[in-house]
Amino acid sequence: MGYCMARGQVLRDDQRELIWRLYLRHVSHAVIARQIGCSRQAVTRTVGRIRKDLAEDRLQNFEEQRSVALAEYDEVKREAWKRLAECKASSHAAVGYLGQIVSSRQQQDRLLGLETIQVDHRGAGLVAIAHLVKQPVTDPELLALLPATGDGHRPRSVIDA
Repeated sequence: MGYCMARGQVLRDDQRELIWRLYLRHVSHAVIARQIGCSRQAVTRTVGRIRKDLAEDRLQNFEEQRSVALAEYDEVKREAWKRLAECKASSHAAVGYLGQIVSSRQQQDRLLGLETIQVDHRGAGLVAIAHLVKQPVTDPELLALLPATGDGHRPRSVIDA
């Protein structure tokens, strides 16, 4: 709540709303204070509180939306892994399911601020390629899809591939 210093009264909700609307129109705090009949400091405090509340709401809403999106991508990956296990490894369906898995992982990585993974399918082989900006990809399920090296070992990270 803001206080009207000239009268010692608490600002009403409609006054706070008017302060905010005038602020959004780039009206100066001094002009707003004169129009409302309160001090410039009361306008400044009111605007500051509203901005803080909006920022907190926006951050909380963002975190909630990000959590839901991450859970949805987990479900897409789970279903794609299940269907990938049920089809032939060399089929077009397998490439499609792998694409869903990698695409979901890319989206999750973006939401988490991590690096992305891309799938490149040349001929019958599937190769996961990491763009190494922030960290290597070490997901065991994706690494299992990489072709074995000449000595028969699979890479431990995409950097090794």
